[in-house]
Amino acid sequence: MHAYAYQKVSNYADAEDITQEVFIRAYRNLAKLKYPHKFRSWLYAIASNECKRWLSKNLLRREKEVNWEEASEYDFGFEPSFAQTPTDWQIDLQEALQKLPEDNRIAVSMFYMSDCSLKEISEYLGVSVNTVKGKLHRAHQQLGNALNELYGRTLSKNKLKGGFIMQVMEQL
Repeated sequence: MHAYAYQKVSNYADAEDITQEVFIRAYRNLAKLKYPHKFRSWLYAIASNECKRWLSKNLLRREKEVNWEEASEYDFGFEPSFAQTPTDWQIDLQEALQKLPEDNRIAVSMFYMSDCSLKEISEYLGVSVNTVKGKLHRAHQQLGNALNELYGRTLSKNKLKGGFIMQVMEQL
């Protein structure tokens, strides 16, 4: 749930708050769950609604409240100091994920970060399992292309010059 919320709001502490609220709402409404075997999909629906609620409430408030002299790392969307600092490739991957269409991003997040089955994702998105497979496949391609473009240029700039191996062999 935390990974899903973080994917939506891009702030570690806010994602924690949302996750807590999701489980509180789920606990309070557990009696309303008609199909217990669909618990995970039901929980993700609650998480999605809670993220939408948070975004609509907090984004406008934050824009109005920022006092530049007293602004903290939270006001700029930075992670709190207790959160793990992401490496460059994790930041690049996060940026590539943000460029995916929302359904594909949700499918990737649920499948890899939350360990949901294809069936659970299909129930949540309201599409067939084959459609989810297609979304994951397209997301892989898009992520691969984006990262290949980014790192391919970097690697080609640092490519060894022709004959380098032969020069080393001759010197040995």
